[in-house]
Amino acid sequence: MKSIHVYYGCTDTVLRCLRLDPACHTARRLAGLILRFVAMGKPDAYIHRQVRMRAISMHPFRQYRIACDPRFCTSDPQKAKVVLVVFSEFMCPVCSVVLPWLRRIVATIGPKVALCYKFFPISSHGKVGVLSCSAAAAAGFQGKFWPMHDILYKNRRRQALRHLDGYARAVGLDMKRYRADRAALATIRMVIQNKRLGWRVGVRGTPTLFLDGKRYRGVKSRTEIADRIAEELHLVDGGR
Repeated sequence: MKSIHVYYGCTDTVLRCLRLDPACHTARRLAGLILRFVAMGKPDAYIHRQVRMRAISMHPFRQYRIACDPRFCTSDPQKAKVVLVVFSEFMCPVCSVVLPWLRRIVATIGPKVALCYKFFPISSHGKVGVLSCSAAAAAGFQGKFWPMHDILYKNRRRQALRHLDGYARAVGLDMKRYRADRAALATIRMVIQNKRLGWRVGVRGTPTLFLDGKRYRGVKSRTEIADRIAEELHLVDGGR
């Protein structure tokens, strides 16, 4: 804390800011981050790197405009104070862990934060990755994206066509409409456009997160992402 400088608000080290300006929100938040990593036994170099990643996440050189479809968001992105966009797909092992608790974090906060999903099928998963994304999109057209999302992540190793049809029935979709939408060129094109958007904003793997167009960098743990969301909410509310 004596050597790491605060990146917003107070401009001194974390320790001096805590002493001279105890109200500095960023200093308190950085102190918490440092203490968490110290408690985990992380070395100094690792902690300094994580602080740099947090600073870049909070104040990046570039902030993107990412349009979101409300059918694939937890709440209205136009009304939310903060929009959390995740580029993901349903066969990704890390995503199957991160996305469920990410949803729980957002649900706890409420409609102030909208979690919006962008399809980014990984090439190594071949046609199956695109197929499951198209199935989830078709569910979204019937207002059932998130139930389909949940069941797909619970069954990420079982996403052949027969499995997807079974999941569609389980979430109560109109099967005739679902099959037509899933196979429609417009649906597949939408999935492809999502991936191309991801490429344009620098996505190279899943899951990749953006908070109000700022790419999240650092550890993808529940604690650190929740802390970063809280920090962004504080910023948009005029905090320092």
